[in-house]
Amino acid sequence: IRLGRLADAEQAGEDGLRVATLLLDREPTNMVALRSRARILGRLGIAAAENLQPSRSLVLADNATRDWALLARIDPGNKGLNAALINSRRSAALALRDQGRLNEALGRLRDNQEFEPLAATSNDVAEALWLSFYYASITAAELGQAAEAERLFADCVRHLDTSQRGLPPDSFKFAFLGAIRTGKVELAHLSGDPARARAEAKGRREALM
Repeated sequence: IRLGRLADAEQAGEDGLRVATLLLDREPTNMVALRSRARILGRLGIAAAENLQPSRSLVLADNATRDWALLARIDPGNKGLNAALINSRRSAALALRDQGRLNEALGRLRDNQEFEPLAATSNDVAEALWLSFYYASITAAELGQAAEAERLFADCVRHLDTSQRGLPPDSFKFAFLGAIRTGKVELAHLSGDPARARAEAKGRREALM
């Protein structure tokens, strides 16, 4: 996928999907096969999105979400699985956004709020949540829900703080996560408030340099 060879990626993914599904037909709770299928479905969903096939991307993301949810039920203490489930729901929401189904997309993203109690002790969950809340805030703003967009962006920043904790201040990742805070400019713009957008943007460039 990263090399842009989407057709090759889809063929390899479909081959792997058949093998994993055959094994799961015999052993429905085989963790290795289930995890493999979830990952393959997710990657195929990304390939479909990049190939401008949002309907197919949504089906694949929903199927991946089903598998990640089952894995999380089998091993409820595994925060990495919870993070994968959050990311899979986000992928489905992005496919819905690509189809113009913003209310449904926002609903999917809000579903991830159930994992907030885990974020304080898991960077994987915190990172998955800040990105989910970021898209939720943007979607709410596009729907004209300015107050809700601000609330969701505040949640995004809260999980960004957790993700930045322990990172060297001069590291690229620390700077990258800090740059996400400029999202308030975009929120104001999407909410139709250019004056607030200019106010939020003031000094941001200098702060990022």
